[in-house]
Amino acid sequence: TDNVVTYSASVEFEDETYNTTTDEITRATAPGHTYGDPVWSWNDDYTEATATFTCSECNDEQNVTTTDITTNTISELGCTTDNVVTYSASVEFEDETYTNTTDEITRATAAGHSYGDPVWSWNDDYTEATATFTCSECNDEQNVTTTDITTNTISELGCTTDNVVTYSASVEFEDETYNTTTEEITVATATDHNWSDWTADEGADTHSRYCKNNCGETETKPHQWSAWAETTPATTEADGEKTRTCPICGATETEVIPKIEGSILWAGYEQDVVDAGILDSFDAYYVYAIAKKAAGNLPSKLQIRHDSGNTYTYTRDHACVMSITDIAYAGVDAELWVIDRQSAIKEGDYVVVGKYTNAIGLQNVPAEEGASFTVEYPVPVLDTTVYSATIETIDPDLGYIVFDGSTKQTVTIVTGVDVTKIQLKKDGSDVTMTYSASNATVTEDVLEGTPVKVWTFQRLFGIQDYTYSIYTRSQPAGLVDSEVDLSFSVKADPTPVIGEDVVVDVNDEDATVTYTITTIASATKIRFTKTGTTVTATYDETSPKVLSVVDNGDNTKTWTIKVQKSFNTAYSYDVQAKNNAMWSDAVAVNYTIGAAPEVTKLFSAEAVANDDGTVTITVVTVIEASKVKLTKDDNSTITIQRGNKLAVVTDDEGAGQTTWVITLNKTAGKTYNYTVSTNVGGEYFGSEAIEFTMPVASN
Repeated sequence: TDNVVTYSASVEFEDETYNTTTDEITRATAPGHTYGDPVWSWNDDYTEATATFTCSECNDEQNVTTTDITTNTISELGCTTDNVVTYSASVEFEDETYTNTTDEITRATAAGHSYGDPVWSWNDDYTEATATFTCSECNDEQNVTTTDITTNTISELGCTTDNVVTYSASVEFEDETYNTTTEEITVATATDHNWSDWTADEGADTHSRYCKNNCGETETKPHQWSAWAETTPATTEADGEKTRTCPICGATETEVIPKIEGSILWAGYEQDVVDAGILDSFDAYYVYAIAKKAAGNLPSKLQIRHDSGNTYTYTRDHACVMSITDIAYAGVDAELWVIDRQSAIKEGDYVVVGKYTNAIGLQNVPAEEGASFTVEYPVPVLDTTVYSATIETIDPDLGYIVFDGSTKQTVTIVTGVDVTKIQLKKDGSDVTMTYSASNATVTEDVLEGTPVKVWTFQRLFGIQDYTYSIYTRSQPAGLVDSEVDLSFSVKADPTPVIGEDVVVDVNDEDATVTYTITTIASATKIRFTKTGTTVTATYDETSPKVLSVVDNGDNTKTWTIKVQKSFNTAYSYDVQAKNNAMWSDAVAVNYTIGAAPEVTKLFSAEAVANDDGTVTITVVTVIEASKVKLTKDDNSTITIQRGNKLAVVTDDEGAGQTTWVITLNKTAGKTYNYTVSTNVGGEYFGSEAIEFTMPVASN
């Protein structure tokens, strides 16, 4: 305000007083308020700021309020970082702009990592357990390992019980104790009882055994008796003895065989019965036997035994027993058995025994001295000669049979007329081929006035050299070596079916190999046989791995075959071509596939520290990567997988690459060192180091 005054005056005149006052007079003009910098005040929630300007002359106050507030983030809220901000406001006063920024204000305090229950892992022998705690907010991982393991026995190892245990472990983490117990684990399998040998139980028809592991287990079972065995034959004069044995424990049991009432008194073949004066005539192929009749005990069977060990048994009602009649022989009541053998029996010595019934069943009765006979025949003159042995289809120019895989060869053998079978035995082996009228064509002919048999048969012979020794068989001469051999060779078609070389093109980049093979035009297949083995791979023109088959126009064709192999491996094959159902001679192929080229899984990793308290980590991997892991220099890790809210993952199919942009909150002023790796197919690759220092926020 201006300095404004009036002036007043009075005078006395003629006893009166006269007064006067001037108009307002400005003695000094007001220079205006002098306001300095304002004092700022903020409401509680920092949505309004007031600047108070005070005149230094008169203390006049002017308040200017604004709600146009700017929030400045010093650090975002994270597991280990507070949400810190400052607020800024500006006002216009007397043509000037005044700005104020608050001190740093903590809007929200870091709550710390939010670790849930751990995931437990154990080493192979359960001597170490690791609890992995993962923050549900930022995926920070903390591993706590302990070797303080408790073994809890569920069952001890026994004969029939496994040794089963569980393992328990506990760790301390953030003032809490976490416990875990494994599932039941079998550390040793029951081996069953260790039984002793069976021993017979005294006074009982049983045997027992016990477990030698001292578990107290025993077993008792009845004897498993064998059939009775005659140890001392009973005779007509004395008792015999029989024994049976338990094969489990070795116990034996013995019983008496009562003496036998009865025997075979006499036996003969055909003419013998006449010579002995028993009958006046005989029948062809008949055997005659006289059996003693014991009181109430007749022989139930007769058995004719040959010195070769062959036996022929006849019951009383057997179809070949022609008659059984009572007869008196040497003053003894007996029976005359007449047995039709139906054909001439073998030469040799025979004895006839009987089977009588006694207390333990049917028993062989020893023959008396006269119960035996001998059969002899005049020696016949037989023609078992092999006159010739030939095989057809031998190429006269080559001197051998050309194998085509299907044509059978005809073998012709000329023998004497008494041959009933022929047998070919391959030299150097046990392989034989036997032919009779049932599997060969047999005709009769005359060779230079001598009657002969002509044997023909067909057989497919493989590629090799053959020599067969020829044997003949006739009755009763048996098998005779003719000392005639049949020799011939079967060989492959001499036409070449594959070139001398196989061109091999090895690609070390992808471990493939391409074969170029030239064969004759009629070849139908190519076969690779792994050297020294029977492992083969066979291709025809329709096989997917056959890239092309080109007819060269000169009775040859060229095969191109491409196959996948393994890196860092040597290969060796014998290569053949098939023509007219046969395989050619082999051509050797040898080559090596080199080591696999190193494939980069992790291309780059870099970090940028931001002023807002965050760091941006950019990682470029192969597109197959499923995770990115950041390993701190203290070995703590942060694992980011696809779908994690902390990362933006972008795949570039064309380039076969993936870009991971990871944003993390970090502490201002702190330096961080990480090693970056990526997970492909369950395995981590790469080791890129990154380092960054977080900036310090300015007020």
